[in-house]
Amino acid sequence: MKGLAVKLFFFLLVFCPLAFGTVEPWSLAVMEISVFLALFLFLADALKNKKEIVSVPGFVPLLLFLLYILLQIIPLPAGLVKIISPAAFEIHQHSAVLSGSPPSFMPVSVNIKAGLTQFFCWSACAFFYILTVQLLKDKKILKQTIVLITVFGALLAFSSILQFYLTQDMALWFRHVPDNSMIVGPYICHNHFAGLMEMIFPVVLAFFFFYRPRLHTTSVFKGIIEILSQEKANIHILIGGAALLIVSSVFVSLSRGGC
Repeated sequence: MKGLAVKLFFFLLVFCPLAFGTVEPWSLAVMEISVFLALFLFLADALKNKKEIVSVPGFVPLLLFLLYILLQIIPLPAGLVKIISPAAFEIHQHSAVLSGSPPSFMPVSVNIKAGLTQFFCWSACAFFYILTVQLLKDKKILKQTIVLITVFGALLAFSSILQFYLTQDMALWFRHVPDNSMIVGPYICHNHFAGLMEMIFPVVLAFFFFYRPRLHTTSVFKGIIEILSQEKANIHILIGGAALLIVSSVFVSLSRGGC
């Protein structure tokens, strides 16, 4: 079960950016279902095999935030709503005129559908954070995650640079978008693409420094030869190339720092 949870975790890291930023109902549904299923499988495996579940930093504030969202969409006594949110109480009172009788219970929110949508979306984000903390305590999974992010970031950056210059109104080479959009990669807004690359770049840069060659000479020429003769020099160069591609794509996107 843990293996499937790890696969779903890797799937989400790749799927969410490629699904045009996961802002549409279909992509949100896939993301939320995958997160809930992955966390359920991980917890079931941990309980079955009596594995340690590490404490999650910031868990209490995160839980309180989710409860705050939930509190706004569950029916409360009308008198309590009047105290908490007089404006919402007035809106519900005016709506009750159409039904003929004032409700004794009403939610604080005036849009239950939007409230539920945001509750599930933020719950999925919180559960993914919890799942990340639990999975990345394993050094093997941590290394696999960094390798995946590096490869994915480099390929997406390379594809997005080509797409930026070779197409005008197509996201990911096949999806047409509105004329007023500035498309880069899977994102309609170039700032969102730059924001993604700016999150990936520090991970790749740290990976680059982790594989840096150990030099025992001060001569530049001899140092270059020593670097190229080391066993993991090719990995170091490839990761450096990936980092350059990622940071170059930020400048190509013409974003103002991912704002």
